[in-house]
Amino acid sequence: MTKKRLDVYALPELAPELPPDGASVAIDVLRATTVVATALASGAEKVVPFRTIDETFAAKKAILESRPDAAGRILLGGERKGLPIEGFDLGNSPDLSDEATVRGKTLLFTTTNGTKAILRCRGVVLTAAFVNAGYYKKVVAATGSHFASAERQYRYPLELGNTRPPQSQWTVTGAGGAFIADTGGGNGKKTGVKNPENAPAIIAATFGRVVDFGITDVNNMGAAMAPAAAHTILTHLREMGRSVSDYDLILTGDLGALGSRILKDLAWEKGVDIQKNHVDCGEI
Repeated sequence: MTKKRLDVYALPELAPELPPDGASVAIDVLRATTVVATALASGAEKVVPFRTIDETFAAKKAILESRPDAAGRILLGGERKGLPIEGFDLGNSPDLSDEATVRGKTLLFTTTNGTKAILRCRGVVLTAAFVNAGYYKKVVAATGSHFASAERQYRYPLELGNTRPPQSQWTVTGAGGAFIADTGGGNGKKTGVKNPENAPAIIAATFGRVVDFGITDVNNMGAAMAPAAAHTILTHLREMGRSVSDYDLILTGDLGALGSRILKDLAWEKGVDIQKNHVDCGEI
């Protein structure tokens, strides 16, 4: 039996010159190779890796000189030491490679380690990412919250012994999770979930925007966020052609008692009464 050899290198610079007749797999799962998979799944024409920032800029210039009609279809993406690169269109996060941004475009891509690892490979080259591996059919997505988180401590550090004004929000120390399956939710396929025909499904999303009423008190973030919350809820109802009565519950994240009252007043001024349906997590 012919023995097969597998060599693993933690960093691209540790790898020797690889033979051209082998197979190589570049793994930078958290960011680079996941960006590649996400961009291609979102309709990017291709993703081209580069070692350096200068090489990436030069490649774009050469493409546009030879194909002026490609203007607007060439994107620069990547990072250095985790930070966005000045003059680039995208960073190195998969959520930035959405369909509206990359479809039909070429992404010229350079990162601190990932693209260097790809370019170090020889022979048959693969990039590894969890997002399209197909390993997971059912997963639990969970998150947690704690009063002593960095964002909370920025507002009112525990060490200062700040007196909490009545309008301050309270953050629970707790966690929540959701069960997600790749099939089900009313399409008749068996998922192993009890009553899959009644499983919840996300059928629409409304993106909000900043609505600034000039609130500058860091202990009154509910008042600062309430106008944007009202705008998002009212926009959703209008665009979806729905009324408040179509929903059993309308949740907001962290307005607190005062912010919730402001939200309800702003909605009422527009002729929408969310008094009975609205609950804010900052009041639970």
